[in-house]
Amino acid sequence: MNIGNNLHINTVVLIEDDHTLGTLLKYKLEGNGIQLIQALSGKEAFECFKIINKPVLVIVDYELNDITGDVLIQQLKEMGHDFPFIAITGAGSEEIAGDFLRLGAEDYIIKDLGFLTKIENSIYKTLKSYSYKIQIEEQQKIIAQNEERYRMIFENIQDVYLILDQRYHIKEISPSIENILQIPSSMLIHQPVFYIIKNRTQWKDGLKKLLQNKTLLNHEVELYNKAKNIQATCQINAKLIEMNGSKCAVITLRDISELKKLQKQLLNIVSVTEEKERREISENLHDQVAPLFATSKMYLMRAFDQNKDPNERQELFNEALSLLDEGIQHIRNLSSDLISQVLSQFGLEKALMQFIQKHSKIKNTNVNFHFNTQNNRFEPAIENVIFRTTTELIHNSFKHSQATQIELKIEQNGNLLFIFFQDNGIGFDFEEEIIKNNINKKTQGLRSFINRLKMLSGEVEFKRLEKGISYTISIPH
Repeated sequence: MNIGNNLHINTVVLIEDDHTLGTLLKYKLEGNGIQLIQALSGKEAFECFKIINKPVLVIVDYELNDITGDVLIQQLKEMGHDFPFIAITGAGSEEIAGDFLRLGAEDYIIKDLGFLTKIENSIYKTLKSYSYKIQIEEQQKIIAQNEERYRMIFENIQDVYLILDQRYHIKEISPSIENILQIPSSMLIHQPVFYIIKNRTQWKDGLKKLLQNKTLLNHEVELYNKAKNIQATCQINAKLIEMNGSKCAVITLRDISELKKLQKQLLNIVSVTEEKERREISENLHDQVAPLFATSKMYLMRAFDQNKDPNERQELFNEALSLLDEGIQHIRNLSSDLISQVLSQFGLEKALMQFIQKHSKIKNTNVNFHFNTQNNRFEPAIENVIFRTTTELIHNSFKHSQATQIELKIEQNGNLLFIFFQDNGIGFDFEEEIIKNNINKKTQGLRSFINRLKMLSGEVEFKRLEKGISYTISIPH
């Protein structure tokens, strides 16, 4: 397998005065499509970087014949060169390791038994890690381009204006309707508004709000031209007024069909990017923690030296234990937040079951989970949003509500997925916390999932119960 073809960085610069090591490493790497360039001194390394015009991974030995590796790296970075690097040394110490780590070393390897295998594995891990990083940056650029495209489309859409009489027949309508439905405005005069609305329930829901509040803001309806099979999603803003002694409704329609498509595409890109990012974090955790363990190992080796003063040995033991605790805690804290491999491989039901089983025991809360859908799998964007939404709700109940019982049901009805969530905790005032923009740690997650639901045209209904809260969420699929 030619690994180099799948990497964004496929060139390694070895700064090492041992020509034999370079020859052995060159043979191993080039068999996998990775080019190796060797500089035998610091001077050669400076000359090499004058002509390098592509991303590289640097491997630097600490003891060179004209400069130390840490000073060389620092000078190259001060000259504006940006690269990942791995430090190697024949006689390691915690001081040298600390110097390299402060400069941003990806790994620190001592030339002992099995060194060639260790350095080869470290090279492949680092190259793969930086390839993921570059892919994520490219995906972020795509997201930014799509956001700009959406902004331009939204700002240049031509709105439709219409007036409805008391019977909700079209009294006046602007010619711009033809741009959306290819129907001349003159043909629609005196027609009931239902003539161009596909789903009457959508209109009735909007009309109910309009009659109650005298205004209607950002309500969505599906318009259609049955004869030409043209359908468009439009955003309605309306107001009840009196005109010539009669009540009527003044309405603006904005075609957001392209916006909805872009939102869905954007959400897919975000999901893919988040997945890659989390996989990168998951894979790199051990690389980030390894230097802590390597340094702690050196402390322990020195602490076992019987010739050292007992107080100094105790200090070394304490420092090693502190580093080990830091590394272990780092892994524990982050590993639970990484992407669920079960979700990507086996789907929503198994991923949520795993999450519930893992966390409910810790929190001593009973979670009744029911999953009833015709489909086993859904689009990655939909699965990602539902997983994040439900885990966020469960997490909030665990952390804030003091609930002892949680009910969670996911059901499918036609082209809608429903999430029913309820707990028996202390509850909270949804309007006060969300609608009135009361920002705190408890509501940040709720705001995030509400925004994700909007991007999928999802809706959420919240109720505060006598004891606890409930959510009913619907998502088209």
